[in-house]
Parts: sequence; structure tokens; C-alpha cells
Amino acid sequence: MFEQNGMIEAQNGEIQIIDCSVECFRAMIEYFYSGEIDKNILKNFAEELFSIAHKYEVITLMEICEKFMILNIDNTNLIKRCHCVELYNPTKLEEACIKYINDNRTTFLESNGMEGIKSE
Repeated sequence: MFEQNGMIEAQNGEIQIIDCSVECFRAMIEYFYSGEIDKNILKNFAEELFSIAHKYEVITLMEICEKFMILNIDNTNLIKRCHCVELYNPTKLEEACIKYINDNRTTFLESNGMEGIKSE
């Protein structure tokens, strides 16, 4: 693929991936080979991993990330989860975010969670 048209990647043997962390890209490659994702990677990079899985159309990895994000919504990550919904429209995650907000609205409104919401 990169051998045609004298591409720089073919000449220097490197491909630069600039839109995600090394940890996430490595985790995605490992997922291709093993079918598994390290729980610590999910804990620390769920949204970013979902983003690159979406970019490269790795549906099963998107589903794993979405399920993890749904099961681990709290006040500290709700804004990140909602941002993911805004960008990629994962239906189940959207439903989970709405449910979390409805179930925890008093706690959420009293916390610093509202700081991440833009007013339009």
C-alpha cells in the first residue's frame, strides 16, 4: 500500500499516527491480535480508544469501549462521556448518560461536573 508513488512512509519505513496516544494505538493493534483489551487501558483511555476505533471502523472495539463507558459513568467522567456522544452518536451510551443525569441530577448539579458544559 505505501510502496506506491514514492510515499515517505515507504522510504523511511515509518507511519506517523498523530491523532491518538501511543498507548491507545498499541492497545488497538494488540486487540487485532488477541481480541482483548487491557482493563487499565479502558479505565484510562476509554474515550480516546473509542475515537480511534470509530476512525478505523473497528466495530467490536467500539462496542467494548461503549459498554465499559456505560458501566463506569460517574460525576468525574460524565462530561467526557457526553462529549463522546456528541461526536460519535453511540446510542446506548447516550441513553446511559441521560439516565445517569436523571438519576443523579441533584448530586451532579451540586458538584463541579457542570463546569465542563458549554452554554450556547
